[in-house]
Amino acid sequence: FEELQTLLTYKWSEDKLNKLLKKGVKIEVYLGSDDKIIDSQKAANFFKEFATVYFIKNSGHILKG
Repeated sequence: FEELQTLLTYKWSEDKLNKLLKKGVKIEVYLGSDDKIIDSQKAANFFKEFATVYFIKNSGHILKG
């Protein structure tokens, strides 16, 4: 439970993501539009500055319909 809680409450750092990009790391983010665990639209808006974001319609948290 503690590991799941840590994962779900992790605060993404723009500085850390920018450091990865400067090192040449390519980031891809896959989000389901019908996610019931996170706000996928908010996540997409955040990550679009750092990653290629795939926003999959009619999919949930594990990208199943």
